[in-house]
Amino acid sequence: VEKPDDDARRRLRCANAAFARDVAGRGASAQKARKAFASVALVQDALVGLYADAGADAAYRTAFVAVRQLALKVRSALATRAPDDVAQVLSWKFLHCARLWARCVCGNAAPERLGELAFPLCQTLFGALELAAAPSKAPFRLHCVRCLHDVAAATECFVPTTKPLLATLDECSRGGGGGGDGRGGVDDGGDFGGELDCGDKRDASARASLGREALEQLLDFLELHRYAPALPELALVPLVALKKLAKEPRCPQKLRARAKAAAATLESAADA
Repeated sequence: VEKPDDDARRRLRCANAAFARDVAGRGASAQKARKAFASVALVQDALVGLYADAGADAAYRTAFVAVRQLALKVRSALATRAPDDVAQVLSWKFLHCARLWARCVCGNAAPERLGELAFPLCQTLFGALELAAAPSKAPFRLHCVRCLHDVAAATECFVPTTKPLLATLDECSRGGGGGGDGRGGVDDGGDFGGELDCGDKRDASARASLGREALEQLLDFLELHRYAPALPELALVPLVALKKLAKEPRCPQKLRARAKAAAATLESAADA
């Protein structure tokens, strides 16, 4: 006779496997992936609900196996740097699965639930960030950082994300994301939520949009630690980088203005 916990684990494993198969198909092309982004989020909501309703033991065991599988992919890619291994990590399937487990951890953040998986999940995401060093991978980086911030907020843990965010801002300011003459009036309202790789989108507008998103996430990080005694120390490096960005002539004008405003906000919070 199958025990209740065994049945729950079986159902969760089947749901996880079905989700992984589904997102693999939806990410077959960039166009399909962009269209499927919202629908994948709905499926993730359903799975988060399943894990919230499942017993603690069944939820932890199945989530642990899934996070471990992601970690093994990242470890293999870091060890070999083989194009096929790296491509498996820098993919929609990996990102959707990582977002799923970040949301599951956030929705079940108590230590007796899935809270203990926050650390291995964050380490896995940091490994993926290391593989996404190319300027064209900035959208992937921003997706990962968003997951890390969600986990940090839910578990009240310190997760250092300033390095990839400042690297993205530096690319945008120096043209690391590609050309663009930095003139004023460029549109920075582009949404990279449905993007994984900015590819040939290397004009000033794309750089400004990516920079805006990176700035917003940098301020999110600092907001998480607004009341921490170490805020002045945490703010020091980002503050220097933002002031430098605000004076960079090759940077799109709107991004310079946003960086100047963010530096003022950050300086005020650090001095409070």
